[in-house]
Amino acid sequence: MPLGRGGGQRGRRAQSAPLGVALIFGIMVVSTTVIVAFGAGAITDTESHLGAERTQKALTEFDSRAALVGLGQSNVQQVELTSRGSERYRVDEDAGWMNVSYKDPETGATTVVFRKRMGAVVNDDETATSIAYQGGGVWRSDGAGQSVMISPPEFHYRGATLTLPLITVRGDASLGRRGVISRNGTTRYFPNESMNPAFVNPMANGEVTVSVRSDYYRGWGQYFETRTEGDVSYTHSKNMVNATLVTPVGARTVRSAVRSSSPAGVIKFKGSTDPGFDAYNSSDGDGYAGEGAANGWNNASINTAGDVEIQDNGVRVHGNITSGGYVDLKDWSNNFNGERVAYADGFSPSPAPASVETEQISGVESVSAIDGYVNRRVDHIRSNPDSGYYTGDTITSSGTLDSAGGDKQYYVEHIDLDSGETLTVDTSGGNVSVAVRDYVSLDEASIEVDGTHDARFFVKGESAWGDRSIKGETTTSHIDITGGRVVTVGSGPSENATQVAFYGKSHVNATLSKDGSNSKFVGIVYAPSQGTNKLAMRQSEIYGGVVTGEVDVWQDGAIHYDRSLRNTRAVPEEVNIIRITYLHISVNRVNVTSP
Repeated sequence: MPLGRGGGQRGRRAQSAPLGVALIFGIMVVSTTVIVAFGAGAITDTESHLGAERTQKALTEFDSRAALVGLGQSNVQQVELTSRGSERYRVDEDAGWMNVSYKDPETGATTVVFRKRMGAVVNDDETATSIAYQGGGVWRSDGAGQSVMISPPEFHYRGATLTLPLITVRGDASLGRRGVISRNGTTRYFPNESMNPAFVNPMANGEVTVSVRSDYYRGWGQYFETRTEGDVSYTHSKNMVNATLVTPVGARTVRSAVRSSSPAGVIKFKGSTDPGFDAYNSSDGDGYAGEGAANGWNNASINTAGDVEIQDNGVRVHGNITSGGYVDLKDWSNNFNGERVAYADGFSPSPAPASVETEQISGVESVSAIDGYVNRRVDHIRSNPDSGYYTGDTITSSGTLDSAGGDKQYYVEHIDLDSGETLTVDTSGGNVSVAVRDYVSLDEASIEVDGTHDARFFVKGESAWGDRSIKGETTTSHIDITGGRVVTVGSGPSENATQVAFYGKSHVNATLSKDGSNSKFVGIVYAPSQGTNKLAMRQSEIYGGVVTGEVDVWQDGAIHYDRSLRNTRAVPEEVNIIRITYLHISVNRVNVTSP
């Protein structure tokens, strides 16, 4: 067979056979291409994830070394800055700021402790994901406003103490694969009396707010929420978060019949009759009956940061007197049935009887206002009222505030009841809290607390009821009881002052007077101030205790101290807020450069 023919046949077979082979081979090529395509995506995602992990690890290491430098344990540190792809690190000196301020609830004045640019060490990639060191923490943002914390900032809250050593960053706009961190000084802001006499520990009643404006503000906010359980609010349009830290109002008790909280305030008794002050114990079940003046010297004491003036022979204090000013009695035998008088500026008549111990003191500690506490309670209840009464309502006729099913809270603009009307507060199912925007007025009307739980009224005093004249002296009143009653009824102890409380801001005044019959109030009036808000009363009786700026007691006025108040927290402990008593705040500056 000729080679040519044989070769030709083999050639024709070679031409016809590859069609099927080609199809198979083509499928294989396509399949392989798909596999390669999908594999490339997976590899890219994996590389991106690994790159982000490397960056987070690098900045977490940077965080620990920056803390050593910023907090004074080292002057210089170096750190490797592992990068994602071709990106490099940069220092953004203008990235974000922190503001720490203090608000005085009595005056409403806000003092800035500091406001500083934090700066940041940032690593960006092509997906707009940003990972950064800022304020002593490491954060990650997706570029669309969402951010999370990778490593916590230098913000430590333990046992009512805030330690905030903010670390701020300056340095090179562009960094290489290694960064040099160097110390650039520290400024202590709190405590620091030379900077501001008010910057001292422990803090008095007030609010501290830490505000952060940052691309990573949501991450900051999540940290505040999860680590401090505080009052956190956001302003998303400004990339801001605020954390409010509140000084606790303390475990305050009413340990005397009257406490005048203001050095400018005076406790005055004019035209009243015996007993001006005496005591009883509601816990024995029979209220005031059978006790009174017989309780003796240690039960109805009065305490004031200012003066005591008793200018009527019929007024008698069955207890001790402590005054941060001058004690002025008309007559020892008629005005005083106690064992001890402590004074700062003097006393008269002098000398005191041999049976009375006298002691000169440097002064009396005043009582802080509770404006912040009242504001928070009213605002909270206004936003979270229970059914029955709600924002915009007033109470002008008889009705019931119940506690069926547990604690209840109600918000009203004001309570204004006329002759014969009764507001019943049913506390049989739980505590009842009533937030009052303006005032409470009882004109021959009553508030009756029925049940065994507590009734608390929070009077913000945005508007007053009006002016009340008592013996020619006019008081703008926010709690006005004219021939009216606030009393406990039902199965609970009689005249149980531990069960009822009226809390007021530092400008809130209370008046009690006669109209047809004497007024009666069972409970606590608690509205301390450093000004001259007052409680003025005539032909009226209080069973409980009073804490306010000034107290004026006129004709037939009496205050019977409930000794059960000594073991009762007058101001309930607040929950769900950051408590702050001690501040330790500083700004620690570091520079970051390439070697």
